[in-house]
Amino acid sequence: SGIKAGAVVSAARNFYIELQLLENGKISEILLDQQLNTLESRIKRTAALLKAKPASTAAQAFHARLTALCSSADDSLILFAWMLLFGMTPSGLERFGLDFTLRRMLDRDCAWHSRALLCTLLALPDGAETAAGVFSVPACREFMDVHESRGTEWFNKERFEELGEWLAVVGLVDALKPKLSTAAVLAAMAKAHNELNRSFELAAHAGYRTGQYRRMYAQLNRSD
Repeated sequence: SGIKAGAVVSAARNFYIELQLLENGKISEILLDQQLNTLESRIKRTAALLKAKPASTAAQAFHARLTALCSSADDSLILFAWMLLFGMTPSGLERFGLDFTLRRMLDRDCAWHSRALLCTLLALPDGAETAAGVFSVPACREFMDVHESRGTEWFNKERFEELGEWLAVVGLVDALKPKLSTAAVLAAMAKAHNELNRSFELAAHAGYRTGQYRRMYAQLNRSD
């Protein structure tokens, strides 16, 4: 808050230039423009979501989630790191020492968990996946503690819900089109909240069993 998007993008430009020089020894203006445009768009979309004044219960609930996330020092740092580092693999964090820098900036007790969350978000192909699709992404499976016991594959309730909430946020930040009307933004927030709740309820009905959840999810979406 109080920081202009232009100042952030200006600082990010220097960061991206340094990364390009370290990785390739030269600067690609095309890549640089792409990185800066994506970052600026994500910042503006997030700001628009935070400034929204939702009236419906569903949109209000989603707005409350986003506001709480951005009010947390660690969570807001993870959100901005995701915006800044799009396209970078988790191994890239280690190669450039950014994982160490991140751990120093985070709360010591939560640093490992927050880093794991960021790596999971960076591993998502082309932005956020569907609630069922994340079970095909190795980094997501690891974060959700997907494991087998007595011939059945299970996932962790708390990790699933945490990742689902983040997927809803980053998915909406990436999905919003420029110059959307206020009504369209509020409708998108309400839809994201309802889909998130549906995935949580479905997971509970499935008993947090991977196969059962994916079957129920597929069946539900076929009937929509």
